[in-house]
Amino acid sequence: MDVEAEVLEDKVKIEEFTTNSVIYFSYIGKGMVKIGFSDGKLLQRNKKHTSSESLYAQWRLIKLVKVSGRPIEKMLHDFLLPYKAEFSKQKEVYKSVKTLESFLTMIETFLLDNDLPMKIYRLEKQVQELQLENMQLKLQLK
Repeated sequence: MDVEAEVLEDKVKIEEFTTNSVIYFSYIGKGMVKIGFSDGKLLQRNKKHTSSESLYAQWRLIKLVKVSGRPIEKMLHDFLLPYKAEFSKQKEVYKSVKTLESFLTMIETFLLDNDLPMKIYRLEKQVQELQLENMQLKLQLK
């Protein structure tokens, strides 16, 4: 899983998420993932966890998902209870029984399906894009 985490880490574009509310996923070694919430202070949080004072032997940011706010984090942690892992009294550490990629996909699907304010936002944006495309096509007909 360490190699898989390294590959996933290379795909993360942290600069696209620095001012948003996000759920972050960080691989901390031995198949364990720390999952938490950041409300626009992702760079500071990441710096704290990668410092020499950190409890973690590894800290590989492997996935970021935009969310509407804290309520979805609580729902996510409840959903992930079967995967809870013990790590130095940390509350938000989980262990995948699958590959990291499939574990992250399962969690992202949960977030996409259950974060209703974010789902509404995405659908409204999609409607706007379709309306724009429709207008462009109508102009081409003239």
